[in-house]
Amino acid sequence: MRIKDGLIVKKIMGDYVVMASNSDIFKGMLKLNETGYFIFKAMKEDIDFDDIVEKLTDEYDVSKDKAEEDLKIILDCLDDAGLIVK
Repeated sequence: MRIKDGLIVKKIMGDYVVMASNSDIFKGMLKLNETGYFIFKAMKEDIDFDDIVEKLTDEYDVSKDKAEEDLKIILDCLDDAGLIVK
């Protein structure tokens, strides 16, 4: 899975905001925290769930179970917004 092409991230007042370079891709904005931005960057290239979990546990002081739980929530949000290519 990966993030759709044409999405850009801007840091605005300490938050990361995802916008589309073309309104056919995505209409609106999505705010990400640091962890969400980390995941978003990891998904610029094709990557699977387990590899993202590994990156999260390497980068942050978090258990594998907690990383998986949080990643599912973020992926659901990105998927609901139509931002993921599976």
